[in-house]
Amino acid sequence: MTNLDFEKFKALCRANHDVKYVSEISDIMYNARCVLKVGITDAKKKVEELYITKLHISKESNKFSQAEIADFEQCVNAIKDSTSIRIGMTFFFAKKSTFSIFYDPDTNEILGVIKFRGLQELKKLEL
Repeated sequence: MTNLDFEKFKALCRANHDVKYVSEISDIMYNARCVLKVGITDAKKKVEELYITKLHISKESNKFSQAEIADFEQCVNAIKDSTSIRIGMTFFFAKKSTFSIFYDPDTNEILGVIKFRGLQELKKLEL
């Protein structure tokens, strides 16, 4: 899957409804205001290195909750364990939560989701 638009994102969520937070994202998509940022697809190694670094910075900053760090760790581990050569990343914004979604663009498998606080809170925490 490339060029992830809103319809393709909805299909991705339907196919991965059992992944943590995906049912919450789906509920928001159909019942609340939200924004999908298309994101990118890049080489697995680049994404892995970037998010390992971001995870370390996030841990050291003490600005993120234990749940956010746990989600971050799960996603980094899933990216490491993935056999895909590319990883897709997209970002979903709602009033009370912001989600970073990592997926395999070839198999349409969501590897993991990080649930952050709402956008206004997240802006205060930018790395």
